[in-house]
Amino acid sequence: MYFGGPNGINYFNQNEFNKNLNIPPVVLTDFQILHKPVSIGYDSLFGRTILTKSITETEVIELTHNENIISVEFAV
Repeated sequence: MYFGGPNGINYFNQNEFNKNLNIPPVVLTDFQILHKPVSIGYDSLFGRTILTKSITETEVIELTHNENIISVEFAV
């Protein structure tokens, strides 16, 4: 990949990078529906309980058909 800039050309060749053998765990940090954060326990915004515990500990999330825009934040 070549990128031109005011000071010349920069390039990146993926074969010149070393592989990271220590792959860090991915941790979910936030969950939103329709761009609104979901609370743990009863959520008055959605009128029901969606998360019973932290998103980092949640294994299954059930959504209705109209809760079709979701966002998940994560950290590595």
